[in-house]
Amino acid sequence: MNYDIEKLAKEASKVLSGGGVIVYPTETVYGLGGNATDELTVRKIFKIKGREEGKPLIILVKDFVMAGQIGDLGLYRGVLEKYWPGALTGIFKSRSKLPAGIVSKEGTVALRISPHPFVQKLFEFIDFPLISTSANRSGDKNSLSVTAVKNSLGENFNLIGYVIDLGELPSSLPSTLVDFTSTQPRILRQGSISFPL
Repeated sequence: MNYDIEKLAKEASKVLSGGGVIVYPTETVYGLGGNATDELTVRKIFKIKGREEGKPLIILVKDFVMAGQIGDLGLYRGVLEKYWPGALTGIFKSRSKLPAGIVSKEGTVALRISPHPFVQKLFEFIDFPLISTSANRSGDKNSLSVTAVKNSLGENFNLIGYVIDLGELPSSLPSTLVDFTSTQPRILRQGSISFPL
């Protein structure tokens, strides 16, 4: 089936800019998305997921410029260029004043540049970082279809402002999670791409 990615991205950007939450496809699973700079949106996503406070959300950034504005990439930019865009989420010391649900108590943020065509097109229409957390109730399996999202979220699905349904996503592991806040990268979760290469 053919999808008009540009049209979908434009519609999604309007919802996001108005403080709404979207369901959208990523390179791993369907995600819940929202403006990561907006505290009310962050709270809404915690509510939709039933997620406990103290577990910060991953955010997607447009490019290395946005990544560097939000997190301290330090000496790791060269390393990251081998993996981004890609399914590697890096944890960095925060350089921003994003809401508490994004920045951890330790003052860190989790960032990724997504290679998914929809996400890349969406960043042509928005200029803020995008929340990226799996579109399911906390504790449930990750969702590879919008039907699975609905089943997992139940009535909270009605709190979502826009849904981008690109059909069933291929089964894959979550993103690889690496802590870049110290002198040596530390793998917290080995996911869909190998680190180090």
